[in-house]
Amino acid sequence: MASREDGGKIRYEEIHSLLDLFSKNTFKTKDTQGNSRLKVIHRKCLDLFAKDYKYATIDNSGGELCGHYPAKLVLLEYEVDDATRSTKVGSLYDLGWMHDLFTKARLARCRSRFVVPVMLYEGKHICRSATLASGAEVYGRSGLDFLFSGGESIRPEDGMVSNGMSRDQTVYVPNGNRNRAVMQRSFFSGLPLLWNTFFPPTVSAVSEWQLVDSIRMQDIRLLKALNIGTIVDLMVENKKVKFGMQVTSSEKVDKEHRYADFTLISVPYPGCEFFKDYRDNDYVAEGLVFEWNQGYVDADLQVPQSLIEKSRCLGIDWDRYRSWDLIKLTQNYLRLMLYCLHHGDSGLLVHCISGWDRTPLLTSLLRMSLWADGKMHKSLSALEMLYLTIAYDWQLFGHNLQDRLGKGEEIFFFCFNFLKHIAGDEFSIDRVKGETNRPKRSDSEPQFDDTVLIGELCFSPNTKSRIERFTG
Repeated sequence: MASREDGGKIRYEEIHSLLDLFSKNTFKTKDTQGNSRLKVIHRKCLDLFAKDYKYATIDNSGGELCGHYPAKLVLLEYEVDDATRSTKVGSLYDLGWMHDLFTKARLARCRSRFVVPVMLYEGKHICRSATLASGAEVYGRSGLDFLFSGGESIRPEDGMVSNGMSRDQTVYVPNGNRNRAVMQRSFFSGLPLLWNTFFPPTVSAVSEWQLVDSIRMQDIRLLKALNIGTIVDLMVENKKVKFGMQVTSSEKVDKEHRYADFTLISVPYPGCEFFKDYRDNDYVAEGLVFEWNQGYVDADLQVPQSLIEKSRCLGIDWDRYRSWDLIKLTQNYLRLMLYCLHHGDSGLLVHCISGWDRTPLLTSLLRMSLWADGKMHKSLSALEMLYLTIAYDWQLFGHNLQDRLGKGEEIFFFCFNFLKHIAGDEFSIDRVKGETNRPKRSDSEPQFDDTVLIGELCFSPNTKSRIERFTG
């Protein structure tokens, strides 16, 4: 195993430079080619991945797949060490086929933020994305693609349509939340007529929602290609509504039950606006409880009953989730994801609405927690781990830190300040496994305390008082 001494290839000055750029510029993929600092950040991330993994990349250098995803999307294949690093093994991926899957699935999700793998745990992918796009966005983006692709339209794949019921039809809904109104009728009923006027070759041959159906099937095809079995939805809404219009959807309210083959877990988590309350509370999350009775909050916590039964070892009373403060809510959701990841035979998808606030929070915490247990990125020092998660999980996937800091919505700061709340042994993947005789997290390699300490040093308002002072 490579040395884990703090420093490695990453120095404090490089963290400083990364945060300086991140806090002043919102990442856009197309800017990478002309920005030497972004090129360096991309290269360092690839170097850090290469320390422990054989990987392939999919080119997104011009933002053709997604304009706020990394210029090179990393597909982790398997772990390597000093003995196997030089072994020549062909790629596990057909990269042309994967590029085609990404291209066809990109329209299915909000802002074209399609499902992409970002971590690998015991051969299982942990993926991230945005939520499902609304019918209006599917039609709008497919129309643009139609214009710029010479008239090609996306067609459903043979055998991909599935309207079956879920593998586990019994869903756990906490007491008192079972009488919510069903989702609103879509206001887009007249859209296909308008669309036919301007783009008759795209829609005239199919019914109103066949295009949406075929695009969703491409999304499912990608999920199955990546062997994703569990979808964790962090939205507090069933469908995002703005100005009275439904602008996104989600798997949990798909009327055609297209996602019935997946384990769907709805774990509502406050959006970035709530983290202004966190800042205004002097960065104290203890006792800070989200107001669940707001009018736009219509998603309930829903966990398959079979999973509730299997995970009783976690000792979580899910009926009480609305009484949990921000610390307890985050802790319990993280423990549930770790449980699903270990005990499931397939991978995990995590998403919120756009996939650039709550999604990086939970994926970053998953990455650092699994690193702390020596299950991921085993060769990285604490500084290297910190650099990788800031750059790859947050910056290069489009988190708008400059805007969030300006509004006081400090979800990014909360992520690293929260590390001290998961340093205990109960948050170790080994404890989730039920391996009570394993070494405690604080006694094992890597030392999680190193990450907590560095997080405190870099982000604590008591030392540098927010990122602006740290980078100033």
